[in-house]
Amino acid sequence: MISWIQNTFQKHFRVIFAVLLIVIIISFVFVTNASSGLGRADRHMATKPFFDLNLASPADAAKLELDNRLSISFNDRRARELSELIMRGLPQEYLSLFRYTELYLANQLRLPNPTDAEIRDLIQSMPAFMDNERKFDHAAYDQFRQNLASGSLNFTGADFNRVISDDIRIERLHTLLSGPGYVLPADVKLFLEENDTIWTIDLASIDRASFAPAVTPADADIEDFFKKNTFLYTITPKVNVSYAEFPLNTAFASVRPATPEQLRAFHDANPARFPQPADAPKAEESADPKLAADAAYERVRPQVESAYRAEQAMHLTGQSASNFAVALFDSGVKPGTKAFSDLLFDHKATYREVPAFAENDVPAELTGDPRAARQIAAQAFSLGEDRRVSDAIQTERGSIVLFWNSTIPAREPTLEEVRDRVAADYTENEKRRLFTELGRTLRASIASALQSGKTFAQAAEAAAEAAGVKVEVSSLADFTRREPPAGLTPQIGGTLQSLDQGGVSDMVATPDKGLLVYARAKTPPDATEANPRYIETRDGIAADYGRAAAAAYINDLMNQELNRTASVTE
Repeated sequence: MISWIQNTFQKHFRVIFAVLLIVIIISFVFVTNASSGLGRADRHMATKPFFDLNLASPADAAKLELDNRLSISFNDRRARELSELIMRGLPQEYLSLFRYTELYLANQLRLPNPTDAEIRDLIQSMPAFMDNERKFDHAAYDQFRQNLASGSLNFTGADFNRVISDDIRIERLHTLLSGPGYVLPADVKLFLEENDTIWTIDLASIDRASFAPAVTPADADIEDFFKKNTFLYTITPKVNVSYAEFPLNTAFASVRPATPEQLRAFHDANPARFPQPADAPKAEESADPKLAADAAYERVRPQVESAYRAEQAMHLTGQSASNFAVALFDSGVKPGTKAFSDLLFDHKATYREVPAFAENDVPAELTGDPRAARQIAAQAFSLGEDRRVSDAIQTERGSIVLFWNSTIPAREPTLEEVRDRVAADYTENEKRRLFTELGRTLRASIASALQSGKTFAQAAEAAAEAAGVKVEVSSLADFTRREPPAGLTPQIGGTLQSLDQGGVSDMVATPDKGLLVYARAKTPPDATEANPRYIETRDGIAADYGRAAAAAYINDLMNQELNRTASVTE
């Protein structure tokens, strides 16, 4: 038997070896192929599931954010609804997830796509395409479509159409989930009384500047105020950095001249940056659009060339600063050495020092641009022993790279260090307290004078004269909070909720005045079903309650999905 096996194997060795080799190769390819699911390649693919999305996928995450941004930007009703959700406690970073939850639920319920008429109606209601009279502006919409076609926007026509269609389907979802709503008669009555009551009020405006009490704090007052409010005087942490500067003006010499095609493409990609001169002739409707566009471009060509050169120069400074930072990292060179000076020279940079600064107080020599200041502060305060060199940072004057020297931690000051500030704060606080007490005194004096038969103006003027302050009296007649007059500020409107006819409000203090409100007349609305406004109000509140219930359901669904998939995330 053994001899037969040996003889057979020897005769057919080549064939057997070839078959084994093929089997081994196929097995190897099958096991290691990423698409097979059995190899190691798929183990490195991060997943963060959310319904049928993978939030760890850059494509899915970008589409999610883009759709939510477009919806908020163009659909004002949608923007208002999301603002209400934020006020109810939904974190702003969850808005895109909330919208996708709505859309996922609409898909599960197989809600149909909108008709062309529904899409047209939504577009014509968008503020972006309305004129000053709140009417649909065909010219504005046509310009928008042209911008889409030219690719000058950071989204496509397909993106815009998808978002519109999805918004309409989401609106259908809310209609389906909202239900009829349930409203108590007391809710309707309260709403009507707050918004439809007819008021006539008198206002006494006390000039705050005319109230100047003498406040001289004693040492004991200052010490006590400091002990109770030490946290107000904590000296914030500071960072001590130096920096390498790559000036914008030195980079202009290295900018290559632009070709006519480059300039025109730069203009067409940024048309809003180059407005036409005020005296530019208006294009006639019969004119050739291409010729009109060419003429418009020629009128602003000098500005285009200047902007293009500035942008290219800024790009060069950023590139030089980035290369410099990488060279420092690779070489380990430190400031103060000859090698460091050589690197500065090679990259046409200048080394500078700057006083230590707090996170909210970036020195003007670094930048005067608030956005750049925030970037500089963020980079500077992220530096330390383990990371001494920042990334390149662009400013309005070029680019810079920061070098960490030291960090000065926050500390509690002694009273002597901040005595003047404490004294000023105590004085200001005491003046506010005394002004509030003045309001109580004036209110009591005015209420007493009104009971004796004086008019509000007479009572207010007499009380102000006795207190040594200036007062101005005015009136607002026959208005409702639903249709407020121009002079009804939120501060005044807030006092009406607790004010009865004939009553005088507590003084409301603003930065420059104190306001006392007198309800000369107050006529409550008819809060029965005989009033057409009752039915309108009831239905409106019911709709709001229904939408709030639908939003709460969708929010719960979103949170359940986030919790469910939290353990799945890799």
